[in-house]
This record gives sequence, structure tokens and C-alpha cells, in this order.
Amino acid sequence: MWGTRSSAVMGLLAASLGVAVGATVGATAATLGGRVDLVAMRVVDLFLAVPALPLLILIAALAGPSRATVIVVIALAGWPPIARVVRSRALTLARSGYVEAARGFGAPRRYVIAHHALPSLGPIIAASFVTWASTAVVLQAGLASWASAIRPR
Repeated sequence: MWGTRSSAVMGLLAASLGVAVGATVGATAATLGGRVDLVAMRVVDLFLAVPALPLLILIAALAGPSRATVIVVIALAGWPPIARVVRSRALTLARSGYVEAARGFGAPRRYVIAHHALPSLGPIIAASFVTWASTAVVLQAGLASWASAIRPR
């Protein structure tokens, strides 16, 4: 139990950072559309095309083994799928009946986002956080064992 504490904290921090970045990128891409959406999704595709664990080990090796490095590296691996899911849900919401009705009644964009989009995206973001937090704990354990293997004695 005592050893799990640091892994759980680091996993939760990495998941929080990854979900925050992924949700922001996905929602922004869906909201702005056009070239911003195209460029953001190509960057997401680039990150998804690279296997996560070798990328994590490479970045951690270049940056050096530390808790902050492990948190940032795991967050880098976690944000692209979350961005993709949030973007997909945001695009679906933009075409839903109640959002169209709010726009039809002249509701400003800020109102539609605050009162319709964000409450509907909340469960998707929460589910992504829970899923990624468990994966982040496992990745953190793998990176921690790797970091202890290269640490000078």
C-alpha cells in the first residue's frame, strides 16, 4: 500500500494533465473547425502513429529520469486519443437538436458552449480520465522500473 501511493499520485497527475490537454485540443478543434481542426487532427494522428512505450522511453532518456519527466511523458502519450474522442463528441453536439434550437433563438456562442456543450462533454471527459488514469499508473510503473535500471549506483 505504501509503494502504491507515489505511483497513484503520479498516475493521477499525468492523467489530469493529459486529459486537460486532450480535451482542450479536441474541443478547440471542433469549435473552430477549418484549418485549425485539420492541423490539430493531423498532429493527433502523428502522435497516434508512434508506439507509446518506445516514445516514452526515448523522451524520458533524453530528459533524464525524474518524477516531473515521467508525468509529462505519460501525459504526452495520453492526450491524443482523448482529443479525438472529445472532438468527435463536440462535433456531434454541434449538430444536435437542442444546440440548433439554442442557436435559432439567437443564443450567443459563449452561452451555447457553457450551457450545452460543456455539460454534455463532462461525462466523456470523466470517463476518459478514469480510463487514462489506470493506464498512466501502469505506464508509470514501467517507466519507474526503467529509470531505476539506468540510474547510476
